[in-house]
Amino acid sequence: FAKKLGFNGYREFIFEVKREHDAEKNLDELTEFAIHTYQKMLNNTYKIVNDHQMSKIARLLNEKPRVFVYGIGSSGLVAKEFCFRFIRLGLDIDALTDDNEVAMNISRINENSLILGISISGKTREIIEGLKIAKEKGATVILLTSAQDYDFIDEFVPLAHLRNLTASYTISPQFPALIMTDIIYTHYLNLNRTEKMDALQESFNRIDYKFE
Repeated sequence: FAKKLGFNGYREFIFEVKREHDAEKNLDELTEFAIHTYQKMLNNTYKIVNDHQMSKIARLLNEKPRVFVYGIGSSGLVAKEFCFRFIRLGLDIDALTDDNEVAMNISRINENSLILGISISGKTREIIEGLKIAKEKGATVILLTSAQDYDFIDEFVPLAHLRNLTASYTISPQFPALIMTDIIYTHYLNLNRTEKMDALQESFNRIDYKFE
C-alpha cells in the first residue's frame, strides 16, 4: 500500500504521515479524529500482517483454477472489489454476495476450488457455513475476519479491529479488509509479473487506459 503511494516502504510512509500531521493545518477536531482513526488502523494492520501468509495465499490464487469470494452486506462490497481487482489479471474468479448465491454455489465446488470468505464481524452465519461445506467437498478455504478462527479454515487472515468499527462508528468498516486485499493483490501481481502486467494492460486497452 505504501509503495503504491510512491514511498520506498511502510516506515517512510509513516514518517511522512507524522510529518504532515505535525505541520500546522488548521483542521478541526472531527477531521483530525477521522484521520487519526485511519492511521491507527494502518498501524494495527502493520502489526498483524504475515508476509509468509500473504505470499502463500497469492500462490494459492495462482495455482487454483477456480476461485470464489464470499461476502454479504458490507463484506460483500469488499468481495466485489476483490473480484474486480483480480479478474483484470486474468484470474477466473466470482464474487458471491447474497446468501442464496452462496448456498447454490456449492454444486460448483470441488477439490480444485479456492473459497475466500470475508466476514468483517465474523458473525455472518451464511459465510461460515458456506466455507465449512466447501471444505467438506475438498476445497481450500480462506477466511478474512476480525473475529475468531475456526478449526476447518486452511488460512485464517486476521483483520485489524477497532471498537465499534463494524457499526461504522468513525471510518468505513470495509477498510481493514481492503488493506489486506491490496497486500494480497501486490503479492499475487509479483508472481509471473510480466504475464500479469500483460493481462492488466489488455484489460485496460478495452477502456483506452495506459499505465506505467
